[in-house]
Parts: sequence; C-alpha cells; structure tokens
Amino acid sequence: AEDLALMRAMPNMTVIDPCDALDIEQMVPAMAAHKGPVYARLLRGNVPAVLDEYDYRFELGKAKLLRDGNDVLLISSGIMTMRSLEVAKALEADRVDVAVLHVPTIKPLDTATIVREAARK
Repeated sequence: AEDLALMRAMPNMTVIDPCDALDIEQMVPAMAAHKGPVYARLLRGNVPAVLDEYDYRFELGKAKLLRDGNDVLLISSGIMTMRSLEVAKALEADRVDVAVLHVPTIKPLDTATIVREAARK
C-alpha cells in the first residue's frame, strides 16, 4: 500500500492497480497511448482469472460495476477485487445483496462513478 500512496502523491502520475491478467493485458495499450507517466502495480505469484466471466473492458480512469446489488457496495482494486467478489457470493447465503465496483485506476480516481454507485445503495 505504501507504493500506491507514494505514487499517488507524485504530480501528474497516473496510478493503476489491476485485478488479474486480463486487466493487465487490456491496460498496457492504454498506458502506451497515455501522455504522461503511469505507474502500474503488478501482481506477483499465481493470480486467478477473475474478470473474464464479466463483460469487462479496461478504460483508463474508469471504474466498472462488476456485480450489482442493493444492500452494500464494495469498492476495490487489485487483488482485493477477487476477494470482494468472493465475499459478495458468500453473503448471498445470508440474503445480503452486494454490489462490487472495481476501480483499477487509483489516480485519477473515478469519483463520479463511485459517488453514483454509492448513492444507489
């Protein structure tokens, strides 16, 4: 987490925290096309495929609602998106309807989508 805090503090730095290999594969062309520095926090070890079961396309600066729900909104990035989806699935047994918002771009933060989705809960 210290790396994200440090990079977010740097002027004009774009910061990305991908969830899985699909996120990384889709973010690389966006990074190359972006004018200015970009920091991508890359995952280590075996990371399961998470996003390929969703209609997901990476867009620099955009958060994506992966799972809709009416009771709770989990906002996550990186490997925690996988954990958030697991928690959402587990809470179904308790009749808790959980939405999961994946925020791969940490800076600039997509506050409009975050506020819109949070207001719906």
